Amino acid sequence: MDESFTCIGLNEFNLDLLNFIAADKPKLVYLNKLCQMQLVNTYTHDVSETELLEPWVQWVGVQTGLPSSVHHVKYLGDVSNLTDLQVWERLSKVGRSSLVWGAMNATRGSAENCKVFVPDPWAFDVLAHPGSNNEILELPRYLAKHYSSLSKTRVLGLFIKFLARSLFSAGASVLMRAIKLLTLGMIKFGPKHFVFISVFEFISTAIFCRAFKNAKADFNFYFLNSIAHVQHHYWRSTKIEDLGEIEFAYEVLDQSLSLIDQELGLFFDNKPLIICNALTQSNSSLMEDWYLYRVRNMSDFLAELSIPFSRVETLMSYDGHIFCDTVDEFDKCLVAMKNIEVDGARMFVVDPDPAHRKLFFRISFNGDIDGASFITLAHERLPFGDHVEKIVRRTGRHDPRGCILHNLGFISHLDGKEIMNHEIFGLIYPEIFCENQSKGQSRNTFDNITSHRV
Repeated sequence: MDESFTCIGLNEFNLDLLNFIAADKPKLVYLNKLCQMQLVNTYTHDVSETELLEPWVQWVGVQTGLPSSVHHVKYLGDVSNLTDLQVWERLSKVGRSSLVWGAMNATRGSAENCKVFVPDPWAFDVLAHPGSNNEILELPRYLAKHYSSLSKTRVLGLFIKFLARSLFSAGASVLMRAIKLLTLGMIKFGPKHFVFISVFEFISTAIFCRAFKNAKADFNFYFLNSIAHVQHHYWRSTKIEDLGEIEFAYEVLDQSLSLIDQELGLFFDNKPLIICNALTQSNSSLMEDWYLYRVRNMSDFLAELSIPFSRVETLMSYDGHIFCDTVDEFDKCLVAMKNIEVDGARMFVVDPDPAHRKLFFRISFNGDIDGASFITLAHERLPFGDHVEKIVRRTGRHDPRGCILHNLGFISHLDGKEIMNHEIFGLIYPEIFCENQSKGQSRNTFDNITSHRV
């Protein structure tokens, strides 16, 4: 593609739910614009949740143009091990510029022509470019990692710093709109996570728009995650009147899309644009209960059990990475983590990475655990409820189906058809992904795309 192109990653949105809310709320102009866009369906062969059917796996596939069986990234925070080139790195090699904002489980990598790169808040070892953009990440990164054990003083300091940066980067009028949205959300729902996440994304959208106009990049990627969060937590019914939290998140999304159009004209001027989700969610409110648990403070937990470690990086939900300084420390940590039990069953799934003295962990259970149960390791015995928090009963589960909403004439022949989700950028830039045919990509797809390009 020769002209500037934008991709909005609207993580895990459900198309039926989007259509449902848009039809019920015709004043949400931009949600209705999304529903009128052309549609290509996507899917992945990964079907097992808690393994590869996770957004941090599927988005790596989208960004590299390769399935998980080839790129081999399994966990959030493991992208530093990625050896395959991401789309912005491929573009850089042929002299094309990019702006990447919020991409999940991603790095700037070798993309010297990536003018702006802001990782997702859970990428604990990835820095923004230019470095001044790390200020934007400090607050959401702290909240994402510590939301079950927050320091109010730390939150307040980071919040003031974030407001100052937002005022500088987004402007007073945007900040006032954000405060209004936050106030409405707080009045209606109280200090719920989804309210802050939605309003943060609105402010982030304004900062992205300014960066977009300054960078004038050939490729622009913007990632949004609030819809995925609110579906997992609040999709408690199929009735629209029972979806107040989801409606609020979609109303803020509509405001964000309005801001994008106002500032960048992507919809009004019909500029090349796709909206994709990598995978979707289906409603699980009527299925067997599935609870998300989280250790409140993993560092304190390990210390109380006398398990050696140097540092812990917790991730967005029930998992994280433990790092050790020495091989002996790593071996002892691994043995201990494998032997921690709750009610006679292992508490954690563990996956060791001896080469980096790193251990991935994930809570292994999702049933209803009595808070009066005990966590045991050898002769140690800790009250379960003192250390583990039941975060939520999940209402939206991952689904291998996804979609692309687009306005691109040269892929219109695929409308209503189905491709694999990692083929998305091969549709747009087949010339820089052609070698992926030998790495698991579909040759027929590339041949079809090339023959229909204008």
